[in-house]
Amino acid sequence: MSRHSEQSATAKQYLLGKLSDEELARFEESYFADDAVFEELELEEDELIDAYVKGGLTRRERKSFERAMQHSDRLRERIAFGEMLLAKPSPRVSGSKTPWSGLRQLFVRPALLATASGSLVALVAMSFLSMQWVAQRNESQRLLAEPSTLE
Repeated sequence: MSRHSEQSATAKQYLLGKLSDEELARFEESYFADDAVFEELELEEDELIDAYVKGGLTRRERKSFERAMQHSDRLRERIAFGEMLLAKPSPRVSGSKTPWSGLRQLFVRPALLATASGSLVALVAMSFLSMQWVAQRNESQRLLAEPSTLE
């Protein structure tokens, strides 16, 4: 067994609470001392969470993992997040994307249409106000430049 797969197996046993006291102490010492062991532990935890959420653990592993969850708020939060991600429906993949498919979505979703319409109105209003401001500024400069007729 290679060192990597041995570390992975030990990390899994650690996370499932299956190590003896001596093995536990040795493993904890190694993952505090060696970043590679700690990273392997993190990867194994990710894989266990993924397998747990997807129902890929054996009954024995599942029970061990649930016991470990009881003592770790962080683990419970990560599992809840994984379950939430799994429950989220994946976006539909369209076979053919046309340049107008985004525009079509505007009419399918009223909120998008309202947002796009509001943005367009704001853009037109800002353009109009900017042109009026430039015209007023030019008129002001012209009046300041011509000699006063009152004098």
